[in-house]
Amino acid sequence: MENNKNEINLIRGALLPTILLIMSKGKELARAMENFINGANSVEIEDFACEFTRMHNTLEQKAVGMLFKTLEKVSQHDYTDGRNEACVKAAKLMLQGYQAELIKDLVETDDYWSKEKATEWVTGGGYDISKMPLV
Repeated sequence: MENNKNEINLIRGALLPTILLIMSKGKELARAMENFINGANSVEIEDFACEFTRMHNTLEQKAVGMLFKTLEKVSQHDYTDGRNEACVKAAKLMLQGYQAELIKDLVETDDYWSKEKATEWVTGGGYDISKMPLV
């Protein structure tokens, strides 16, 4: 029985990245991720992270933008309890840190940006965290 369980986990670990790449609808992908995470152990999560970084560079950038958008949505939860309190707080802190560093980078690398202009753009106008520049 233990061998069958290990084989199922191996198959699930090997097939899931392929399944995730084939899916094109966001809701389907979110549900597949939920199913994966529900039964995944730390090795499977590490495998996912390693495989994720093997994407084509442009796709990786777009996928990271999608993860940022996900963090943004998580940080906006109205209701939290002990089961998700830490992830909501972590998402808020990561986004605040990213926004602060982005503002700093804009001001330091491009004369167009003042601190005020960059802050307004990043925190209140026009900026969409999920749309990273694509080359």
